[in-house]
Amino acid sequence: MAKKNVVDQGMVVHWSDQHSCLCSKDLSIYRFDYQSKQLKLLCRLPAKDQSLKGKLKDRLARSTLVQLLRPTAGIGHLLQLGNGDILVVFDRIYLCQNLPQGYQVKVLPPAEFGRFATPLRGGLAVHEHSQQVYFGEYLNGHSRDIRIIRVDPQAGTTTCCWQFSRADIKHVHAIHYDRYRNRLWVLTGDTDEESAFYYSDDEFQTLHKFAGGSQQWRAIALLIYPDAIEWGMDAGQDAAADCINKIYRYHFATAAVTEQAVVGNPVYAAVALADGAAVMATTFEPKRLQATLPCAELWYRSDGGPWQSIAKFDYVKRQRSGVSLYGMVYLPRGELPPNQIMATPVNSQTDDYCAILLQGAFPTS
Repeated sequence: MAKKNVVDQGMVVHWSDQHSCLCSKDLSIYRFDYQSKQLKLLCRLPAKDQSLKGKLKDRLARSTLVQLLRPTAGIGHLLQLGNGDILVVFDRIYLCQNLPQGYQVKVLPPAEFGRFATPLRGGLAVHEHSQQVYFGEYLNGHSRDIRIIRVDPQAGTTTCCWQFSRADIKHVHAIHYDRYRNRLWVLTGDTDEESAFYYSDDEFQTLHKFAGGSQQWRAIALLIYPDAIEWGMDAGQDAAADCINKIYRYHFATAAVTEQAVVGNPVYAAVALADGAAVMATTFEPKRLQATLPCAELWYRSDGGPWQSIAKFDYVKRQRSGVSLYGMVYLPRGELPPNQIMATPVNSQTDDYCAILLQGAFPTS
């Protein structure tokens, strides 16, 4: 039976490898070490206004009392690069440089094309070879074209590398790097016609549509293997009552799509474990039409085993500025170590907005 430990309150998980997990609390970035179970403060984002008045206002906003009375979402997007640097997309784009004396925060220049919409949570991807970071704009209730943004951390540039017509998609859900095919996958939504998987093998010199045309291909989270890809549907409150979310697997050798599990609620996140296992997180949308459980769940499968629900987080609406009113479980991007799952429940009856660690025995069959 898996054991649960609360790592810290008010903390969000972002990115993991087999050794540690990057987390944030308000505007501070921490590293949680899986072996020692210790948290280490790495750096904090600076005040946007560097005047004396701006620094004082920032200090007040970061105070324990203010965060207790009016808690905020904090940092939305970050990932670690191959050299240990950390890229952050927040009110600006930051590069937290991994230097011998510690992390130093650098603000990257504004994008050459002006303002842009930030990605959906977990939407950042880094290309393993070029170390360029990519994300797609996520907007609702709009009529403009949607861009894919490239950030070059070393050059300090932010550019538009692709643009979708609004006639084709409403927004980009996520971009995922595929190390087996040296490919970037782009997942879009939301209507049947807008829901699709695209891919680029040349970092957006070209872009190809892989499949789409139904809610089956409306996805955010993607697991990638040498022979297949696996995803959970993201058919939410705007989908039909009979559109129950499932996990699917596409096999490249046969081009066959097979149903793996019925999970009910939309899948918003997924991450692989180093031993071949994987975990997905479902999200509860209160206005849903589907007859599903009023909770967010963690679904787990061992290497070669079936998908099973291992944790439920009953929904309770919380008041936190900048945070969705959905019941969610944040998972880190990257890779988790064997038998350990880091997560942050959101709008949950228990462990709300806490970084938690599940470890021990998970189901194998």
